[in-house]
Amino acid sequence: MRRLVNAAELRDALRGQNQNKDYAKIMLQSLFRALQNETHCMEELKEYPMDGIPRVSREEFHAKGPFFRYVPSEEALATISVVGAWAREAVARRERWIREVDDNGRITRLLGLKRVHDVLAVALDELKRYEHLDRNRATWAQERAQVAQVLALPDGRSWVQLLTLAAFHKEAADMRHCIADEPYYRNHVLGYAQYYSLRDGRGRARVTVEVRQGLLMQAKSAANGDPWPKWKPEIEALLAHMGWRLAPQADTVGFVRPRSMLHGFRIVPGDLDLSAGPQPAPLATRLQVCGSLIAQSKDWLTSLPDTLWVEGDCLVEKCRNLIGAPRLLLVHGRASFAGTVGLRGAFERILVWGDLDLSHCTALSELPDKIHVGGTLDITGSGLRHLPPTLSVGDRIVCGRLAARSAAEMNMLLAEETFKSDGQRRH
Repeated sequence: MRRLVNAAELRDALRGQNQNKDYAKIMLQSLFRALQNETHCMEELKEYPMDGIPRVSREEFHAKGPFFRYVPSEEALATISVVGAWAREAVARRERWIREVDDNGRITRLLGLKRVHDVLAVALDELKRYEHLDRNRATWAQERAQVAQVLALPDGRSWVQLLTLAAFHKEAADMRHCIADEPYYRNHVLGYAQYYSLRDGRGRARVTVEVRQGLLMQAKSAANGDPWPKWKPEIEALLAHMGWRLAPQADTVGFVRPRSMLHGFRIVPGDLDLSAGPQPAPLATRLQVCGSLIAQSKDWLTSLPDTLWVEGDCLVEKCRNLIGAPRLLLVHGRASFAGTVGLRGAFERILVWGDLDLSHCTALSELPDKIHVGGTLDITGSGLRHLPPTLSVGDRIVCGRLAARSAAEMNMLLAEETFKSDGQRRH
């Protein structure tokens, strides 16, 4: 094992922000020694540092060297990320092998893992095994994740909140109203409204309600029927439990297409083609384009609106001086920022119903936690090396020759690719 001058820093990097003792034990016992065998994160000290080394004199430095310093390289961070994902899953699943230790307190499962390659191989195999186990329980897990219970009532009845697009579609099919129309789900994603369903003792939907800013705006039974004569006690129980009030005329409003709750926008009735003609006036801070937005190879474009809502396609490509990304991006069609090399991760929420092309956005290093792509997400040649686990994609994620159906799967593929590239460089 190398003589490290900042061993505490390496230990802190492995523990991360996780306070779980089992997590720390797995990370330290699997990677603390293994990372010290990797040249990409170990820097040899040629001279005694000006600020000294704790408990090592200048004479000892020259007599007992060499000494090394841990450097958090990209490969090391990727390794810690993958093994950390495995450790978190193992702890969450209460794996039995975590308790199986030798006389020195070392986890026997981790004995013999001397190099990062060995640790990564085990971690990736275990993550794939977990994914397989979860896939076998997909139907149960999906049903559970689609709604969240907020209030239990007598006789098995309960109020649940609709959370996913699948839940909205199922509610619409069961109740024969248009809760699955796009504006309702959009308002849910943006946090402008919440939608709840009353389930009977057999789990069947009986009443659907819409709530905005603590006001119950709509309450309907099947086929936009009036739920109050039969389900008034249950609705009032929900109001009391959540601390909501009843909006005026809420009992007579049906689930029809809602008006947008996004106010203060500059609205462009049709397409907005910034590629045609001279440089226009600065774009509005909040912009709604009822058609498509097109801006290709425009060097004068340096930022986009803080909130950008495009009902057609959003094609902002090869604008090399564009740095400022929208904080909120909604696109009903396809969105492409391909070749916009300066675009950085100022996004806070992305909602794209079609494909999202971020290929060759080399400065883009992160995506927000709140992101949904209805089609394919392309990150080929971008600066993205890790995707948020909450990313939702309707089709697939592609990165060059790599393709995955989920962020977790793509993160594993990217980690494997980084590891292979590192191995080729060493040889």
